Amino acid sequence: MINVGELRGVVDGVWAVHAGALAQYRAGLLAFLYRAAVEHEAVRSARIRQSDPAWAHAKAARGSRLHRFYRADSELLELDLEWLLDGLSAVAAAACQSDHPMRNQAAAFLRGFPHRRDDIFAASYDAQRLVERAVISDLRLNRHRKLRNAAVLTAAGLVGVRCRSVADIIALGHEARNCLRWSGSYWRKFAAARIDVWALRRDGRLVAVNELDHSSGRVRSLTGPANARLPRPELRAGLRWCRALSGPYSA
Repeated sequence: MINVGELRGVVDGVWAVHAGALAQYRAGLLAFLYRAAVEHEAVRSARIRQSDPAWAHAKAARGSRLHRFYRADSELLELDLEWLLDGLSAVAAAACQSDHPMRNQAAAFLRGFPHRRDDIFAASYDAQRLVERAVISDLRLNRHRKLRNAAVLTAAGLVGVRCRSVADIIALGHEARNCLRWSGSYWRKFAAARIDVWALRRDGRLVAVNELDHSSGRVRSLTGPANARLPRPELRAGLRWCRALSGPYSA
């Protein structure tokens, strides 16, 4: 590679701005970043230029294949490096918490970078998956934490009770025999205040699980136990209940 110094300069610049909590892993991560940056699309096969160093001319004369980092594409490289370092910083945040359920896995992931031989994108996706697992593990560990106010609404012959915690969602999922009992994606959306989940009952019997958009109150799904389609009378009652919800409860 003809201008590897320029490439490393870009890596160093992004590291200086975005490394943050990654300082203790600096040596291993920089070794990986230098190695992976060479495989980035900003580095391509190159023809020799008159201004290139003598060693490059000598290699070109021997028929060696040369590569060059193209500064015009440096913004793409910088964005990809920033994406990776942001993900790794989130992993480092889990690694430095003594009570985090995935502390050891996060630290081992970061320590393993000197031995990685893949690219920036593969490492970024691995970091993202680990962060998602860490978030879900934290939600499971703290599942009894109250994330919503208590709310009960009776309308159309149905009594609706809103889930207040991830533990409530898991319990409802077991009762309804659906994916709420294990799906971390629902737990994450609930914790991020993107959805509300209500249990609709008639005479104590679970009739429907109602997922609503938290900000607008619009219905995202209204299903019976085991995700079954609601019979027409229950569906009409459920929709009337949803219309009544727009007023008397506090988000």
